[in-house]
Order: sequence, then structure tokens, then C-alpha cells
Amino acid sequence: MDTFIKKETVRIYDVDAQGVVHYAAYYRFFTDTLEDYSRSKFGNYLSEISKDTWFVTVESKATYHRPVKLGDVLEIHMNMNIISKSAIRFDFSVFSGEKLAAEGYITQVCIDPKAWKAKPIPDELKNRIN
Repeated sequence: MDTFIKKETVRIYDVDAQGVVHYAAYYRFFTDTLEDYSRSKFGNYLSEISKDTWFVTVESKATYHRPVKLGDVLEIHMNMNIISKSAIRFDFSVFSGEKLAAEGYITQVCIDPKAWKAKPIPDELKNRIN
């Protein structure tokens, strides 16, 4: 997969009293980027692809390198890798200008929502991802 890039402006609800982005906002940046990718690729959210295939988040991590402030324009880069027969890892790098501000990832597992158990990622979906 090529790198998917989303531009984002830091909003008032993303920052603390000092005007610096709060750590939780990075997860919003990650999730919004993943949602935009999913809608552009599949026409829907990845978590809602079908009634018998869901994707749920099982792990996430973010590392902060430099502060980002209210009004800054960010560029979020996302790369995706299928890491097992049922799991996908989405890697994110958040840039403010040319500088890396944060990086992290979200791992999602494909499940059968009726059994709430992992299942293989459907081939039709894997083919659209690659």
C-alpha cells in the first residue's frame, strides 16, 4: 500500500489550557485518517464493511516527539500492513511542517461479530487493501 496522507488543522478541542495538543487528540488524528482512508478505499468505515465482518481495535500506541499547537496544520501519514491472517496494523506519522511531531499505530483484528472471535480477513478485502 502506498502511504495515505491526510491534512488536519489543530482545533480548540484538541488542546489543553496552554494551547498544546493533548495526548488524546493524536488518537483522533489517527482514527480520522483511518476513517478517511477506509471511506476512500471501501466507500464505508472499515469497522462496518459487512454484517458478518467487523474490525475491532486491540492495541494502540503513540509516541510524542515535539509539541503541536492550536492552529497548526498537520500532515498525517498512514501505512497499513497485514500482520497475520486476521490482523492489520496501521502505522501513523504526524508531521508539523517538516518535523515529526508524533508517531504511533493502531492494530485491528477481523472478527465474526456473532461469535466475537477472530476470523481470517476475507480475500476480497485483502485484495482491495494491497
